[in-house]
Amino acid sequence: MGILFSEVKYYVSEHRDFSDDTVNGGKPGAEIVNDTIHSIFPEISATERESGFTRYSKIFIFNKSTTRVMKDCIFYIKQDVLPPDRIRLFESSENSSISFDNKNEILGTGSAVAAGTAVEINNILPDTFSASDLVGRKVIIGSTPLTIASSPDGTHISFAENIDIDIVAGYKISTSDDFDKYQNHQNFISDKGYINSLLKSTLTTGATEIFIPMVDKIKFEASDTIVIVDGYHRAVYRGEIDSIANHGTDPEIAIVTLVKPYTSSVTIPSNEGYVSNGMKHTLKPGEGKSFWLELIVSPSDAIDAEVINQFQIGTHFDDITAQ
Repeated sequence: MGILFSEVKYYVSEHRDFSDDTVNGGKPGAEIVNDTIHSIFPEISATERESGFTRYSKIFIFNKSTTRVMKDCIFYIKQDVLPPDRIRLFESSENSSISFDNKNEILGTGSAVAAGTAVEINNILPDTFSASDLVGRKVIIGSTPLTIASSPDGTHISFAENIDIDIVAGYKISTSDDFDKYQNHQNFISDKGYINSLLKSTLTTGATEIFIPMVDKIKFEASDTIVIVDGYHRAVYRGEIDSIANHGTDPEIAIVTLVKPYTSSVTIPSNEGYVSNGMKHTLKPGEGKSFWLELIVSPSDAIDAEVINQFQIGTHFDDITAQ
């Protein structure tokens, strides 16, 4: 049985403060309920629209299946907000997820183990990491949060807090701060932003070229993974970009050449479909990935408050059995 719709979960960040980039973001918070307006961005006031603004919101996508892998997920913007506003998708910076085993039994309930005491560990995974890579990282054992303060050698660590709980030998401990990144940790100028772009040419079976607005050319690159959706925002093609070039006679158009021909039987008329570039990542059971959404609201005259336009984030993947 494949991954159920209910097993692909979306969340906003635990902390959402659009006025302070040092506290906006962090780990997963409330689940995003499908079709709930303002679940990611708040309503836009008339005053805000008159001035224009850029706002960032962190989101998460998790594979909650216990038996299935979301292999080679493509994350992309399936539907953009209405022009002249714009949504861009950024891959969020994350701390590497590391796990390790407590080698010897620790009995902290009777007499707390003092902070700084060396604790022997083994089986660090991924095996490309060492004990020194754990310094400064946070873990939660049971319901007790602990911070790794030092690593005396390759098989020992110490905690910054007293250990007043029991930890059995062989207990697997995993980092709990994988997603503890905030807006100020992200560089939205240099990092790659993924967009949804209007198709400026009719697309039929066998085509290897698509036209997009010249203003979007800079957002696409050769080897980008892309998804093409029709006017109903249904995904009809996924592939890669071979090259991008200026149109020979129309300065408003850029030509995107596909690695493999468009094979869908759905013909998409000009100005009625969209092409989106996206990022690939495999999610094993229980794993998640974090992203930033950038909302750009262009300044314009306004007399009423308004709600944000609808948009969609797409996720396509190969559904395979976990090994």
